[in-house]
Amino acid sequence: MAITFSCPCGRQLQAADEHAGKHVRCPQCSRILTVPTLGVPEPPQVQPLVTPAPGEPELRGAPAAPPGPAPFRRRSRLALWLGIVGAALSVLIGAGFYIIGTLVQGGRQAAVPQVFGVVLIALVFVAVAASLTALVLGAMGLSRRNTAHRRTAITGFVLGIVGTCLSGCCVGLVVLGVGAAAAQLAR
Repeated sequence: MAITFSCPCGRQLQAADEHAGKHVRCPQCSRILTVPTLGVPEPPQVQPLVTPAPGEPELRGAPAAPPGPAPFRRRSRLALWLGIVGAALSVLIGAGFYIIGTLVQGGRQAAVPQVFGVVLIALVFVAVAASLTALVLGAMGLSRRNTAHRRTAITGFVLGIVGTCLSGCCVGLVVLGVGAAAAQLAR
């Protein structure tokens, strides 16, 4: 005989009698539930009473709002977006350093405000942090069985690698730029 019970998300679940008292995962929302034991009826789902405002229709038995995305789905999406941000920032920083380098080589140091270089250096640290976080979150999402979320995690992981490599190049440009500036000041 199977034990029938429901998840708070609304999904009806069944488990064999020998699984009574054990923990199972809901296939819909990934929530961990305890299979009820035999002879103990499942407590009824009680919805809070809400009095509607005057003029509003009364809602009875309205289904609860669906739960938010599961944590692994959020991590996969976050890995993807942080990978995109890290890689894009790294490309923009590289372009900024290229512009500064061409202006300085052309003898137009006055055309480059000092704030521009400071902002680029600060963005290097943001790009490194975003890329490394995307790399870690993407690696955490690689173990998931859900193919769509796994693909998102893989994309975030790859973009994290790309962003980290590009950010490393930008850090190298910062070190070379500081060394060149120190050499010019020493003259």
